Amino acid sequence: MYICIANLKQMNMMAIFLLFRSGGKDFFNYMAREKESLRGKRRPKTIYNYETALRSFRQFYGQKALPLAKIDKWLMIRYETWLRDRGVCRNTSSAYMRSLQVFYLRAVHDGLIKNAHPFDQVFTGNAKTIKRALSITDVHRIQSLKVPDGTRKAWRQLVLDVFLFCLYAGGMPLVDVAFLRRNQIQDGHIVYYRRKTGEQVMIPLTREMRGLINQYKRVGSDKVFPLLNRGQDASKDHDDLFMRLTSRYNRTLNALGKLAGIQKKLTHYVARHTWASIASSLAIPVYSISRCLGHTNVRTTQIYTTDLDNHLADKAIQVVQVKLSPI
Repeated sequence: MYICIANLKQMNMMAIFLLFRSGGKDFFNYMAREKESLRGKRRPKTIYNYETALRSFRQFYGQKALPLAKIDKWLMIRYETWLRDRGVCRNTSSAYMRSLQVFYLRAVHDGLIKNAHPFDQVFTGNAKTIKRALSITDVHRIQSLKVPDGTRKAWRQLVLDVFLFCLYAGGMPLVDVAFLRRNQIQDGHIVYYRRKTGEQVMIPLTREMRGLINQYKRVGSDKVFPLLNRGQDASKDHDDLFMRLTSRYNRTLNALGKLAGIQKKLTHYVARHTWASIASSLAIPVYSISRCLGHTNVRTTQIYTTDLDNHLADKAIQVVQVKLSPI
């Protein structure tokens, strides 16, 4: 392989290594390697987004290697269409595109390829989203729903109970509920670190939450809810494991929503949006809402990380719980 000496001086050592080892052509390997080099330098949420985008793009392309030279606007347009055909919302598609663009531009900077501007024809912005929050009436419909008998009754009841728990627990994310352990319940509070951002969240354990937890207390297990099989939470491939769980959970939850007469499509995100919407309607301060949700906004959550703010977060949970209580 002939390489101009002048070009070599412009490349860093990693780029030179990649160029000799794989011809500097495989985007998948390049992105995976560069992503790992950023671990610890970027927020866990950012690394998670990179991993999700890479996995999705691999699935779309369907081959083990993707030469950098094949990344052009037509490929990205096909990928965007592929995502849309599979029901991926516009903002999620945009997030994938932005993640891929980060590493494509790094490859350009490393001198591995000339910029073909492949992302110019795809959406990389932020679109207004349809409100996902449920009304109080819809919440009461779910609370009063009786799961029909059948071979899947236990799983359906678990999904219903977990959805309500997420709603009562300040919009707690499904992934954090799936890995939640009983030793994280301390002094009347649930204390956990969001797997997506690494932020600590502390929420008070209400009577309703405790009632749901007690229904699933099992001998020999410290898991709060049996969403994962024994040993699954020890798997290294948490992302793949959670994707499968989320898909099954959302299908069941949406079916339950239809049984309850709810018109909106139900997913695990709905509990989070509903709690935040109700809290906002009750004039709860935005920084208290942010803290309950475990957000990492510099101008809100990180400023109010004090004992006073924990007290306000407790009040937020209690106030919303009163609003959610069935008539």
